Amino acid sequence: MPEPVRLAFAVVYLASPAAMPVVERHLEFVERFAPPGVDWWIEAVAHRANQAFRDRLAAMPRLRLHGPGSIPPVEEKWGSREHAHYLDALVRHAVARGATHLCTLDDDSFPARADWFEVVRARLEEGHAFVATFRAENGDRILPHPSFLATTADFVARTGARFLPEDDPDLLPFLAAHGQTKDTGAGYALAAQRAGRGWARLPRSNAVNDHDIMAGLYGDIAFHFGGANRIRTQTFRRQKRRLDALAPPERRARLEAALAENRRDHEALMARVATDMDAYLAYLRGAGLDGRVQKP
Repeated sequence: MPEPVRLAFAVVYLASPAAMPVVERHLEFVERFAPPGVDWWIEAVAHRANQAFRDRLAAMPRLRLHGPGSIPPVEEKWGSREHAHYLDALVRHAVARGATHLCTLDDDSFPARADWFEVVRARLEEGHAFVATFRAENGDRILPHPSFLATTADFVARTGARFLPEDDPDLLPFLAAHGQTKDTGAGYALAAQRAGRGWARLPRSNAVNDHDIMAGLYGDIAFHFGGANRIRTQTFRRQKRRLDALAPPERRARLEAALAENRRDHEALMARVATDMDAYLAYLRGAGLDGRVQKP
């Protein structure tokens, strides 16, 4: 008799005030699109969220919130190293609890349609090590992004995959060989290569783009707001090539202007997310907010 499927999401909640509209949609859509007939839950850490939000998470029946005693905080704040540390710990807890399948999300990302898990399982059964968001628009070459990365506990157990194994001497040469910057998720790409397995990329699939980085659909099964908690970092990444060519005073002025523009974009997109997420997903797929397909 086949082993029952048990799905664990792993989420690091930052839940900054500016991000709360999409965090609300994240909580709503994870539950709405949970695969029917599957035992599922969320393994979570929220060391940076406010106490009221942590109390709310702690009261959710399908969410296991880990405090500092279970998953100790790290010194580095907001960076990839911190994110990877928490995700690795959450995955360990999920596997120890009997998860057969794992799916990492950001607190501004979520499954975007009801059959997402069927799509994922089909790709895994084809032999892919995992299924993950691939952000070519952000300059990634081989990075599976943890805003949506679905795999099996068996893959993690067999390979010892970690999200950013900086103590692994093969990591930096592997990234350099592919022209990939170091970021959370790189260790899974390395683990897949060592195992001789490929992974299924979910490229940006928007029919309509309101922004070149934010508000992305990936493989039509996952939505990622992108940078909901980190407007300044995201703005810098968006402008980096242009900024590098400028002298320092001009660079600062350009960055500040771009930051103001990105804040306006962020607020406008958050308003759409807060108003009607179903309509907004339909719009990103090529339908107008009134349901009519947009003409080119």
